[in-house]
Amino acid sequence: MRTEYFKLYQILIISTLYFVPNVLFSQYEGLDSNRRQIKNAAKSQTDTLDAEDIKAIRYSDIEFKGFDFTIFGTGSTFQIEGAPFTGIHINERIYLAGGAFAGIYSQSNSSASNVQLATVNFGAFIFTRLSVNSLFLHAEYRYQNTVTDLSPRARSTYGNPIIGIGYNYEEEMGSYGIIGVALNADSYLTSPLGPIVYRIGFRF
Repeated sequence: MRTEYFKLYQILIISTLYFVPNVLFSQYEGLDSNRRQIKNAAKSQTDTLDAEDIKAIRYSDIEFKGFDFTIFGTGSTFQIEGAPFTGIHINERIYLAGGAFAGIYSQSNSSASNVQLATVNFGAFIFTRLSVNSLFLHAEYRYQNTVTDLSPRARSTYGNPIIGIGYNYEEEMGSYGIIGVALNADSYLTSPLGPIVYRIGFRF
């Protein structure tokens, strides 16, 4: 009798040791699966938000916009020009931008010239700058409309490459000055310094 009870007891113990861990493990897998689903959903949402934030941050990090202007005046010649631009930069070393410009040029009679001229110059431009410490190289292409002939008075639209060098008064192109040379002689008639171009600029 005692032997039979002992056998039943062994069967019960073995059955318990076999089934209970399987049941507990199944429950754990279900709970763990739910936790993983919730965690993955939360991670996906976080990743989406992070991607949007990173995208906005990256754009603001590479954005480059500002305003260049020229003003020059003597007894017989006057020029004023403004040129807003927008673009991008790469590590505050390489700058790529484009914009539009408009200005007024006037020249009156003088002892050296018997020319009277008052005109508006305008057009669009693109440029690149390579910054090295406080100096930078400037390469620009302008598509502009100006007076190109005085007799008879005639206007033309033409391309005008400009190369020059600039100096940063502040870090990261905060404010700067540029002096350069215009390569198309058609622009010299409405430039007080002929081929010489100079500008002062600042970054927004």
